[in-house]
Amino acid sequence: VKAGGLCPPADILICHSPNIALLALSADCVTFTIVDTSSGVCLVAHSGWRGLAQDIVKVALHNFIDSGGQLSSSIAVVGPAICGECYQVDAERVGAVSQFVPQAVVDETHLDIAAGVQAQLQNVVSQVIRYSECNFENESLFSYRRAAGSSTGRGGMAVMLSEAGAQ
Repeated sequence: VKAGGLCPPADILICHSPNIALLALSADCVTFTIVDTSSGVCLVAHSGWRGLAQDIVKVALHNFIDSGGQLSSSIAVVGPAICGECYQVDAERVGAVSQFVPQAVVDETHLDIAAGVQAQLQNVVSQVIRYSECNFENESLFSYRRAAGSSTGRGGMAVMLSEAGAQ
């Protein structure tokens, strides 16, 4: 992202310009951000089970480095998402995710997307902060599944580099 305004839908946004906010939205999926204030690079991303099965964290990290970010001085924040006890999926989805992120597998029919993202970031960036609230259990958070077919809002994670660093 090089300028303010709306961009086409994407699961990963990267910026190295100050005063441009990046926003990722979700209702049960997880949002995460990676920031390196020393090199002035920030990233925000969204992942559900498909993102994990497509190795989105690895893709995000690769793009972050290609944009000049240094992982050794970066901080990651993993937002709230549906927890592994509440996120029941079919065994085929669990199998697809387990190939890339076995840490996200709770059992043969449950995934913990946020735990999978955290596990992939944990030993790569200098610090990971995780908000472990479950979107389904916590009624103050938006949940696609709790809405049971009715419309629901979206939670968001935003990040912005200011002239002095990340916000």
